[in-house]
Amino acid sequence: MTATAETAASAARTRRLTSLMASLFGGIAFGGFILWAEHELTYPWEILGGSAALWGVAAFAVGLLAARALAGATYGAVTLIVGLLTFYVAAALFVNNTITNVWSEDAVFWYIAGVVIGALAGLAGAWASYARAGWTPVVGWAFPVALLWSEGLVRSSNHGVGTGPGPAYLLGIFGVVVLAAAVVHLGRRDLKMMPAVLAVAVVLTLVGYVLYRAVGIRHAP
Repeated sequence: MTATAETAASAARTRRLTSLMASLFGGIAFGGFILWAEHELTYPWEILGGSAALWGVAAFAVGLLAARALAGATYGAVTLIVGLLTFYVAAALFVNNTITNVWSEDAVFWYIAGVVIGALAGLAGAWASYARAGWTPVVGWAFPVALLWSEGLVRSSNHGVGTGPGPAYLLGIFGVVVLAAAVVHLGRRDLKMMPAVLAVAVVLTLVGYVLYRAVGIRHAP
């Protein structure tokens, strides 16, 4: 093996290890943060503890570290499962919830949702990170924006905890922040992709809105 090949192999191993550590420790940190936000924050910031879209954004962020699509999907799913387990266990330890919540029917629903959303968002993160041509980086950056905006639309028209204009505006702003991150990441050379990113985000937002309304929005987790 040549020196160049050895360097490339070493870099790939380092990136895999970094992604794995990010998915494990990131999941633990995120699950703990969600539990804190759910019990400590007030309107409209309480949305930080109850938004399903933010879980997807967390998986997307870990997927950005991956060098391949399959790796991004895997690490994204791991992040959300670890985050959910951390949330339920920490809730049992620190806020007197029962430990049986870890394997409750509601928890199983979120584990399944975590695998699906985590894999999709992690895949999107990987696409946004390494792809430089075609539709993959466009869809990659549009996906987390659509998650945030579609949930914001639903919450703006619902009533109850975590709904109303305040949380909806916050989710909308978070989506704009992701778009700003896309501008920084793409740089001047690939900035021409941004109109397509915005257009795809709008389309996916409408699709997400329909899905949210069809299944009913649920407080996460």
